[in-house]
Amino acid sequence: MAQFATNEAIQRTEAYEYAQSLGAQTCSLPTFQVFKFIYSCRLAEMGLATQAFHYCEAIAKSIVTQPHQHSPVLISQLVQVLPPHPPQAGK
Repeated sequence: MAQFATNEAIQRTEAYEYAQSLGAQTCSLPTFQVFKFIYSCRLAEMGLATQAFHYCEAIAKSIVTQPHQHSPVLISQLVQVLPPHPPQAGK
């Protein structure tokens, strides 16, 4: 059985999203944030917690800028995995 939302497809879409962000216009792909969350979960399962956390931070920033365009289910899932207070440098 083929994997749903392959890592390669997510990475390619992420490259597209990044390339668009380099242009003059703002690139926002709210529906893609769900797939980034799936990818972050896969990273965490492979023991890459730091990278997974960075993905979650990026998703959270996207949600903060346009909260009405994101799935409530995604927001609740993200709230469950992110710490209530970000770690502070030097502590």
